[in-house]
Amino acid sequence: GETYNALQLRLASGAAQADRAYVLEFKVAAQPGNPLPSTHRADFRFGQQIQLTGYDLVQTGSQVRVTLRWQALQDVTTDDVAFVHLRDTPSHALAQGDGVPVQGAYPTRLWQKGEIILDTHLLTLPDARPTPPLALYVGMVNSADGQRLPAFDAAGQELPSDEILLAQDLVFP
Repeated sequence: GETYNALQLRLASGAAQADRAYVLEFKVAAQPGNPLPSTHRADFRFGQQIQLTGYDLVQTGSQVRVTLRWQALQDVTTDDVAFVHLRDTPSHALAQGDGVPVQGAYPTRLWQKGEIILDTHLLTLPDARPTPPLALYVGMVNSADGQRLPAFDAAGQELPSDEILLAQDLVFP
């Protein structure tokens, strides 16, 4: 097989660093231009930094793929987790897909002003189908303190429970 020589890492002072393994976080610039528009338009804001401008919802068998279209209104300084719930009652999630945006690959602290991020969440439906009428809820939680980011509608009014009701009366066969 092939052999590889490790590159020697030097600190800013010029001193050689002895450790051989590092985890480095970096950001790859996106292609210029905006991603395709979402099927459903939205106009909601989380705190002062993040806006939800649209979403798509597609069922394939027992999976529902919800793609959220976020826009950074300014450089985001926090690590936030998106929650995406299909609820049969306002307080009970029948299916949910929560997580760091872009399946953990693009945390919010890396988002920069003006960026548009397409963030897909997979939700698994229960076996008993068709489902009862479901509502799609979305929110953001600060991972440092577990608090929900304040959610606002297009008029700037804060929403109850700091979550967005994106769609209602969804039935999945």
